[in-house]
Amino acid sequence: MAAEDRAGWRRLLRPLRGLRRVYVAHPWLVIALLWGGSFALGLWGMHRHLAVRSGANFWLEAAYRTLQLFLLEDGMLAGARGAYPWQLEVARFAAPLVTALTGVTALLTVLRDEFSRLRLRQMHGHTIICGLGEKGILLLERFRDRGEPVVGIERDLDSDALRRARRRGAICLAGDAREPDLLARARAARARRVIAVCGEDGTNTEIAANCGALVRGMAGRSLTCLAHVTDPRLCGLLRQREIMGPLGGSFWLELFSIYDIGARAMLRDHPPFDPASAALPRVLLAGLGRMGERLLVHLMHAWEPHCERGDRPMRVTVVDQEAGRKLAELQRRLPKLAQILHLDARDGEAASAAQRLAAPRGDAAGARTPTLVYICLGNETEALLAALAWRGVLAPEIPIVVRMRHVRGLTALLRGPDA
Repeated sequence: MAAEDRAGWRRLLRPLRGLRRVYVAHPWLVIALLWGGSFALGLWGMHRHLAVRSGANFWLEAAYRTLQLFLLEDGMLAGARGAYPWQLEVARFAAPLVTALTGVTALLTVLRDEFSRLRLRQMHGHTIICGLGEKGILLLERFRDRGEPVVGIERDLDSDALRRARRRGAICLAGDAREPDLLARARAARARRVIAVCGEDGTNTEIAANCGALVRGMAGRSLTCLAHVTDPRLCGLLRQREIMGPLGGSFWLELFSIYDIGARAMLRDHPPFDPASAALPRVLLAGLGRMGERLLVHLMHAWEPHCERGDRPMRVTVVDQEAGRKLAELQRRLPKLAQILHLDARDGEAASAAQRLAAPRGDAAGARTPTLVYICLGNETEALLAALAWRGVLAPEIPIVVRMRHVRGLTALLRGPDA
């Protein structure tokens, strides 16, 4: 087949592929729309047909006969003479097909659930991911890409993440992952690892405790549970109580925070200062959420050896809607923060603060101009707007580092071809 012919077939099949994706993502919504469309078309055509035959306005009769089309009972039309209206002709074939599609979809749903139960009974050495939010679904897809069996647990029955996970070949269970019965149904005692990435720290630690209770005392069983805990104080308390490490020789608990990991990676890839340089860095941090807070703490640890050698505190300007309050709370928890970092809190939006805080490019002193900008806003659109605003007032050689979940679209465009 010539390349032009193949391209033509691909153009013809593209709408069908789009419909297939919609059906896979929302099968019952598609079926409901098909039922409604077929019934409306059949009612219209049937009413026209009856009006031509009898001259009367039989809407109820038309509705009754239209419903019979979905069951292949169109005997009332068998003796009719002449051509049917085109609406009725389409509905005569569409209605039975919609009925068949409904039955097939229902059968596949039942079989999928039964097949999942059978697969669960045979599974061992798998990974269980509790909480299929953004973090959970990304982890699930990475494990599936490596060919590992995965069981996902999500509370929301109508979650798009459940459908997305099933399309990747994962077994999904709907319910509260803290329930021991649901963990047992997911065969946590035979799993290789359980990853708890629900929205609350308390939920994740409770899942870990229940997993430990399932395997404790089971000979020959070993389970690792990774719990996402963002509050460093809670992590410290758990470590003090010796919950980390082996429990009864069969259970290991590891605490992690993606915000802490992300902050470390950001400083590793984009360090705020050159250890060989004597120049004092001036950092601007936009956004003091969980990611921004961990970045500030790691900045403190990075600059602490310099302060011990007698260097001045690093100047850090923090821009946030509640920068003053959040910095005051953080300094109460970490008293030495103000000794190592010279903190300047600026309440407001990061984009609008660019003109106020950046010194003109020709300013020789540049006392207020940062040497590096970290943007750690949770909203990616606001982060990109802030980056564009700061790019417009800073010299081209001053780096601007933006926290993003994906490098694509406008993000890749801003990075440029050489990034």
